[in-house]
Amino acid sequence: MWLLIIGGCESGSEPSTGTGTGMPVTLSGQIRYQDREIDRSGFTGERPFKPIRFAELEVVRNADSQVLASGSSEGDGTYRLTFTNTGEAGIYIRVLSRTSTAAGVEAAVRHATQRSLFAVRSAVVDDRTGESLTIGLDVPVFDDNRVVIGGPFNILDVLTDGATFVRQISGRDPAQTTVFWEFGGDIGTFFDLQTRTIHLLGGGNGGDTDEYDDAIILHEYAHFIAALFSSDSSPGGVHLLTDHTQDIRLSWSEGWAHFFSSAVRGDPAHMDTIGSDPPNGSASFYNLEGPAPNAAEAPLIYSTNELAVAAILWDIFDTTNESFDTLSLGMPQIWDVFTLYLCNPSSFASCPNTVEAVSLEDFWDGWFIRGHNFQAAMTATIQDRQVSFFPDPFEDNDFVANATPIPADGTVQSHTLFGPDDIDYISFQAVRNTIYTLETFALSNGADPFLQIVDTDGVRVLASNDDEPFVVKERQCGAIFFGFSSCPPNDATTLAAQLTFTAPADGTFFARISRSPDAPLSAGVYGAYQFRIIRQ
Repeated sequence: MWLLIIGGCESGSEPSTGTGTGMPVTLSGQIRYQDREIDRSGFTGERPFKPIRFAELEVVRNADSQVLASGSSEGDGTYRLTFTNTGEAGIYIRVLSRTSTAAGVEAAVRHATQRSLFAVRSAVVDDRTGESLTIGLDVPVFDDNRVVIGGPFNILDVLTDGATFVRQISGRDPAQTTVFWEFGGDIGTFFDLQTRTIHLLGGGNGGDTDEYDDAIILHEYAHFIAALFSSDSSPGGVHLLTDHTQDIRLSWSEGWAHFFSSAVRGDPAHMDTIGSDPPNGSASFYNLEGPAPNAAEAPLIYSTNELAVAAILWDIFDTTNESFDTLSLGMPQIWDVFTLYLCNPSSFASCPNTVEAVSLEDFWDGWFIRGHNFQAAMTATIQDRQVSFFPDPFEDNDFVANATPIPADGTVQSHTLFGPDDIDYISFQAVRNTIYTLETFALSNGADPFLQIVDTDGVRVLASNDDEPFVVKERQCGAIFFGFSSCPPNDATTLAAQLTFTAPADGTFFARISRSPDAPLSAGVYGAYQFRIIRQ
C-alpha cells in the first residue's frame, strides 16, 4: 500500500495495534518507483520499476505521526533503519522527495504551489512481531484517481544522474537543486536564474507534462550547472530549435543545455512527450547527430543555432562515427573550457577571464587558449555545421597593400571576419563620375560588418555605412518583451551594410570591411559575409 502526501505530515488511517515492545527493531526493504519508457513517438506504455536512490526515509509511528528513525536509501533503493517504539504499536515508512546530503547529491522536488515536499508512505505494520521487519514500497505512476504520484521520484532520479555526472568530472558536489512541479501545473518548464530553481510542467498546458521527460529535466539542470560553474549571459526569451538567426548568447546557453542532457544520458536523441500512453500520446523529437546541414528540412547550422552548437559539442564528446568527426574526447577538455575559461568569478576566485557575452565563439577561443589543440579536427567539426571560425582564403588582406581585387560586375566573394581585429581590404577599379553600389549580404554566424570606402591614397575615408536598411542597435540589447528579445536578428540581411558611391576620379579605390564598432552583444565577433560591387 502507498499514500501520496504533500508535505509528509499526515497520519495514517489504520488503527493502532497495542503497545510497542520498547526494544530496538531493525527495518529493511527496497523502495522503487514506476518509470515510463519513451521513444520518438512518445510514451510506449512500458512502465518498469526503478530504485528510488538516496532518498530521505522516515520510520513513523502511526498513532501520533512521531518520527522514530530517519535515514536514506542506497543506490539500489534498499534501506536499513533501526528504531525503538515506546508508544503504541504500528509503524510505516515514509519516503520524501529529497535526497540525503550524505549521498553527495543534494536535490529536492517540491509542490509548485504549496512549496512542500512530496512523500509516499507504506501500509502500517505491527512492529511487535520481531526484532527485524521488512517493508517494501513500490510507487506507481498514477494513484487510483489518475493523479501522477511517481513523477516527483523520477525527477529526483534524473537529478541524481546529473549531479553524479558533474561530481565525476569536477570532483565537486553541486549545490542544492530544487525543482518545483505539481500535477496539472501549467506555469511552464524553465530555469529561474534569480532563484536558481527549476520549474517543470505538470500537464496543465494542453496535457504537456515533463516529469517523465528525462532529456528536458536534464536540459534545465544544465542551466543550473552553468550558473554554478560557468558564465552564462543569455537574455532568455522565446527560442526555436530550427532558428539559425538567434542571439549568439542564447544559442550558446541553450546549445550547452541540449548537449549536457545528451552527455549525461549518453544519447544524442531528445524526446519531449505530450499526452499519455498509446494511442493518445505524441512527442517532439530531434537528434544531435542530424539532420544533416543540407537536409531538405530546416538545417541546423551556424553558431546562431542552438542545436548546431549542441551538435558541435556532442561531436567533440562522442565516439567517432562520421567522416568529418575524428574526435572522441569525452568531457574533460569541454569541462575545462566551460569552467576555467568561461568561468564564473563567484565560483572561482582565480577566474582569469571575464567574458562579456558568452557564445560558441568564446568556447572556440578558450579551447585553444587552454591548449587543447586538435586544430584540424575541430575545424572539420564546426565546418560540418557551417560555422566559420577561421580566416577566409583571401587573408592576409588586413592592409591596403594586400587588398583583394574584385571586378565591379557583381562578382561575389565570400569572406569571414576572423575576430574583432580582422579587417578586409578589397580593391576595385572605378571610373570618374560612375556610380557603384557596394554591399555585404548573406550574413551568417552573427556577422555585423561595417563598410567604408577608402580613397585611392588608401587612407582617406570617403563614405561609410553600418547597416542597410537602417537598424537601431543597442549594444546591451536583450530586454525581453512578451517573450521576445529587443536585439536585431542575426539573419542574412538585417545587419548587412551597403553603400552607393560616385567615383570622384579614375583609379583604384578600396572597400574596408570590419566588425561594426556598435555591434550589439547579440551579434558575433566572428562571422561570415558575401561581398559584391555593381556598376550602375
